[in-house]
Amino acid sequence: MDHDPDDHPEVPGHRLLHVIGAGSSSVVWAGSSPSGEPVAIKVPRAHPDPVSQHEAQIERQVLLGVRHDHLVSLRDVVALADGRVALVFDLVVGATLASLVASRGHLRPGEVVTVLSPIAEAVAALHAAGGTHCDISPGNIMLTTEGRPVLMDLGAARIAGTGGGAVVGTPGFVAPEVRSGGAPTEASDVFSLGAVAWFCLTGNGAPDTFLRLSDETVISHTGPHLAGVIGRCIDPEPEVRPSSAQLPRLVFDAVAREPLEVVVGADQASALTHRIRAEAAGAQPPTPDRPRPWFRRRPAARP
Repeated sequence: MDHDPDDHPEVPGHRLLHVIGAGSSSVVWAGSSPSGEPVAIKVPRAHPDPVSQHEAQIERQVLLGVRHDHLVSLRDVVALADGRVALVFDLVVGATLASLVASRGHLRPGEVVTVLSPIAEAVAALHAAGGTHCDISPGNIMLTTEGRPVLMDLGAARIAGTGGGAVVGTPGFVAPEVRSGGAPTEASDVFSLGAVAWFCLTGNGAPDTFLRLSDETVISHTGPHLAGVIGRCIDPEPEVRPSSAQLPRLVFDAVAREPLEVVVGADQASALTHRIRAEAAGAQPPTPDRPRPWFRRRPAARP
């Protein structure tokens, strides 16, 4: 049974305030937790079948154990009285990478490094826990008001190598083997990260092809700085792609990163921005042991 998005579901222990997003399978509400903290609550429109429900329980246990600064945290899983299950996430305030690129046309290579390298680290952490995201796309990457990129929407995430058949993901960012009916894997997430980089530099998703693109073709679209990394990530053969553990360093080493400032206003797409062109002097490559400042705060330039 599907539920009208205008319905106000009862999520035990939580207060729902207003809808902040709606898709074909779920509605996301801004709300508050039992302790009063702001949260985002994702409520499915329909009841899952018993098999899907069992798989989802396993996947959610994996997601509850993953914590990373650039990955939205799944805080709780709450059963509703009608049998549906709501997912409770940290509420992230900002604007999407899709909005930023739409308002600007494209990003500079150094800005892509600033966004993509920490997101790739978050994906590697998810993979290390045994999960795959399955829907990495510019619409699922949020840039907070502090300029921190955060990978959102873990609602599609699943255990690596499961769930073949139905194609899950955003067109333009889905690996060819998944489009052909294969199960999502770590390698298909890496393809999506490469497609996001392509989008940031061109304003378009990766080419919808099952053929390997020549180096010249990739460079002609993305420019030379990140072409090598992107070409490997979007290769039609999964084994050619780098691992998610390798990718953050490959991106970081490709070109000097460049901070960017995110401004969120009443119209997020138009308020987003005022690019900061200062160099990130003294930046160090990412390491798993030492946190590093990915952003430098600057007053927003007035248009």
